Amino acid sequence: MKSIYILLIVLAFSFTSSANYVEFPNKVQLAEIMASLPFTEGCIMADYESVHVPSQDKTYYEALFWDSKTGQSKLYFYSYDTKAFKAYGDNVQLPTAPLESVNGKVMMDYTAVHVPSEDKTYYEALVWDTKSGKSKLYFYSYDTKAFKAYGENVQFPASPLDFEIKGDVMVNYTSVHVPSQDKTYYEALFWDTKTGQSALYFYSYDTKGFKKYGDNVQFPAAPLDEVKGDVMVDYTSVHVPSEDKTYYEALFWDTKTGKSKLYFYSYDSKTFKPYGENVQLPAVPIDISYEGTVMADYASVHVPSKDKTYYEVLFWDTKTGKSALYFYSYDSKAFKKYEENVQFPASPLEGVKGEVMVNYTSVHVPSQDKTYYEALFWDSKTGKSKLYFYNYDSKSFKPYGENVQLTATPL
Repeated sequence: MKSIYILLIVLAFSFTSSANYVEFPNKVQLAEIMASLPFTEGCIMADYESVHVPSQDKTYYEALFWDSKTGQSKLYFYSYDTKAFKAYGDNVQLPTAPLESVNGKVMMDYTAVHVPSEDKTYYEALVWDTKSGKSKLYFYSYDTKAFKAYGENVQFPASPLDFEIKGDVMVNYTSVHVPSQDKTYYEALFWDTKTGQSALYFYSYDTKGFKKYGDNVQFPAAPLDEVKGDVMVDYTSVHVPSEDKTYYEALFWDTKTGKSKLYFYSYDSKTFKPYGENVQLPAVPIDISYEGTVMADYASVHVPSKDKTYYEVLFWDTKTGKSALYFYSYDSKAFKKYEENVQFPASPLEGVKGEVMVNYTSVHVPSQDKTYYEALFWDSKTGKSKLYFYNYDSKSFKPYGENVQLTATPL
């Protein structure tokens, strides 16, 4: 995703649970708890994607907004003709009811990957129910000029987590193209937000379906120690042509404290391992007293001219939107926080009525030998957003002009 897309959906009772008992709150306590939760009654979510097409020397930008209660969505694209974001026609939009028999909330992960050998970009959207994990994978069909659901043989299992689910089911869906093999690798990480226990799937070209990796490739059942909130994950993959190797990483974090653990796939041991302490992010990533929950977006982009991959992570407080952007420093072999001039404003949105959510993206343009960094901040209650870009002249993130911003009422 990149993207990655990423949302916390919590259950009211999870705040009162322990390993041995559940203490049910009284009505007053329950009302207070429910009022503090960001996404209990449905909200507006978004996934922002960017993909570069070398043959056209053009980068395509898209934003998918949806209602987490109904699954109804609207897909926008940046029009170079009008210099503004426009909604696609109805024939291109996803179905109004993309899932049947939803018991939880409807979440989506939207991805785009370009295949140079075909000079074609593949667009997909994974839609799932946070209660059961049941999902449906859609793809854009160039033949019908519409999004269609894959056949049943390609879909994920109705119960992707074969253990007792204690929280909500979340997913990261990723795709990465490997030019040397002329093959695109698709993976999905499903996990339980209460425990962090997960299951990693991959698309098998042999069976023409998604299969779960063997136990040796899976993440630990308890990827974080002493979890106080819920467990969230951002799973990423980036290909490095000079090494003909794809690097897979996963950032797990605690939404209450922001404490995290970064894992990488080791080709030597054929397992996911946590990086050493020197590489891990700070235990307190934002130097504030959190008013909401702590979310994060982990991004990686390879720059061929320097033969270097740049890793960044944006942490933010969902109540205020205050954030902290980190980068991996090859000099110090550790993640460091950018200087204040590079950080986003303390209040990136005005008049917030819900929670502040963010998608942080990076895309490299070879013809310019430049990487473009963007962040879409939005209000989960209204969908009103603000799109920022990194300005190389001012060495800071600035909001685009009003003509480029997305509509204040995206749904």
